[in-house]
Amino acid sequence: MPHTAKELADDIGVPHEEIDYLVAGINHMAFYLKFERNGVDLYPLIRKVMEEERVPKWNRVRYDMFRRLGYFVTESSEHFSEYVPWYIKSGR
Repeated sequence: MPHTAKELADDIGVPHEEIDYLVAGINHMAFYLKFERNGVDLYPLIRKVMEEERVPKWNRVRYDMFRRLGYFVTESSEHFSEYVPWYIKSGR
């Protein structure tokens, strides 16, 4: 979880030391229910990364799940896709 928080902080240009988050889930299905800096919700900045098409190529699955569910998954895109087989198809 801390690794993903740092990646997200880098994506939105916020120092990772200033991020507060709350995560819930089980095993490899955990999501950031809260992702904030000084009490300010940072999810709008994460959405902006998608709007500006700045999603890192290696992180597309997690951003797509965020778009669909409204919460960002903590597991890596590669590993998370093993639990959501829709993503593991020829040509994707």
